[in-house]
Amino acid sequence: MVDEATLPEVRRVVRGLDGLPLALELAAARLRTLSLPELADGLSDRFRLLTTGSRTALPRHRTLRAVIAWSWDLLGAYERTVAERVSVLPGGVTAASAAALCAGTGVPPADVPELLAGLVDRSLLHLAPEPG
Repeated sequence: MVDEATLPEVRRVVRGLDGLPLALELAAARLRTLSLPELADGLSDRFRLLTTGSRTALPRHRTLRAVIAWSWDLLGAYERTVAERVSVLPGGVTAASAAALCAGTGVPPADVPELLAGLVDRSLLHLAPEPG
């Protein structure tokens, strides 16, 4: 139950899992064996923590690692290049920073905003607001 006492830990879990619905579902299942603070503390290694899921779910939905691998396999070559390049940015990505990182890779600069949007739509990326 979410109340004033549990709300800070619930927020930590949701933020730690970037609000991804499947990740939250897998985390909720772990509450059968972990307390809410233990779950929130364990999210520093979320792939290891969320390694078991529903046995009745499709294989790609049983673990967070499987869902990300499945999503990665659905990406086209340009989307993978953009995702690989922007993954080095610790503070977030903008269309301008992504275009700069993808220079010389064969990814058409004009396509970068649409490729970023596709990664956001697949919940593989969150865009930082443009400065200014």
